[in-house]
Amino acid sequence: MSSISQIEISNNARKKLECFKRVVDAILPQELTFKEYVELVLSREISYMLRDVVPKDVDVLLKSMEQIFDANPDSASNFIVDTLKKGEETQLRKRWDLDSS
Repeated sequence: MSSISQIEISNNARKKLECFKRVVDAILPQELTFKEYVELVLSREISYMLRDVVPKDVDVLLKSMEQIFDANPDSASNFIVDTLKKGEETQLRKRWDLDSS
């Protein structure tokens, strides 16, 4: 995959990006460079857009997961293991938060 070193966007889109960076900088503990910020915006938007194409029906979603596994079992297995580990970490954090109250 090639990298995009330069893209052209409208002045309106650039102004929105520049203005909204102040909001992100106010939320995050460290200020991002403009490049880091744009990469964050793009990755978040791609994730958001991906939700539009992922099946909402559980049976269709499970079938899709099976097809992904059939096409690339190594990557699919790694993804599932990583997801399960993150879920365990989340549950442990929740338990600790509940225990401390």
